[in-house]
Amino acid sequence: KILLVQIKGIILSEGKESLWSGSTNLLDFIEGALRKVEKDKNVKGIILEINSPGGSVTASDNIHSALNRFKKRRPDIPIIAYFSEIAASGGYYVAMPANLIVAHPTSLTGSIGVIAKVFNMEGLFGKIGLKEETIKSGDKKDIFSYSRTMKEEERAIIQNIIDEMFQRFVRIVNDGRPKLTKDDVLKLADGRIYTGEQALKEGLADELGDREDAFESAKRLAGLPTAQLIRYESRLGFWDVFADFYSRNPALNFNLNDFFFGENSPRLFYLWEVK
Repeated sequence: KILLVQIKGIILSEGKESLWSGSTNLLDFIEGALRKVEKDKNVKGIILEINSPGGSVTASDNIHSALNRFKKRRPDIPIIAYFSEIAASGGYYVAMPANLIVAHPTSLTGSIGVIAKVFNMEGLFGKIGLKEETIKSGDKKDIFSYSRTMKEEERAIIQNIIDEMFQRFVRIVNDGRPKLTKDDVLKLADGRIYTGEQALKEGLADELGDREDAFESAKRLAGLPTAQLIRYESRLGFWDVFADFYSRNPALNFNLNDFFFGENSPRLFYLWEVK
């Protein structure tokens, strides 16, 4: 067997929750799949199919670490990363433990870098007569406030953190792509994206192909003449029917806590942004 593990959408530490279902956490799913592989003696390889623009720094790093720990425990099982449509930023980061990277020729990858954003609503607040009163223990406590302009000193603090996380990204790519020197990685890591063909040329990928080509490469690395491509899936329960309905109707599943403190909250991202 060759196991197919899919990483789709924005990579976040928290899962999506609704009234009807529990949290669906990508890291938990991947770690659970890897534990099953260790018990299933017939699984001889893993295809990590990635279709993601990236996500939070910590979530991407946690998945990368989980895959690296698995490799240390089971070095006999090759991991093939397959880039379908997008494997950018954190989507590229999580592929670094792979033994081989197969990129679809039309996929988009790269975007090696870090980004952090916060809305500045100071002008809007002034127009509508809204003012936020903040009581804080130190002058840097509200450094990411959306109600005022960031000071230059504060911007420098955030920039230093961004630079530190960027250097970590560069080290991860340097470790995952040993044929590239650190200088090579730095030249490629200006945030730009690459097509699959460009990624192959620059050394960010090893082969071009689709999922079937990735499957053939997985069999080759595992030394298998034939194999079955499988996925681990959980059975749908009664309440999952309601969860699916609510997920298709987000207006019924709106959560103010998620809006202010979920994906929209200030944090560092390994993310390719197109909006």
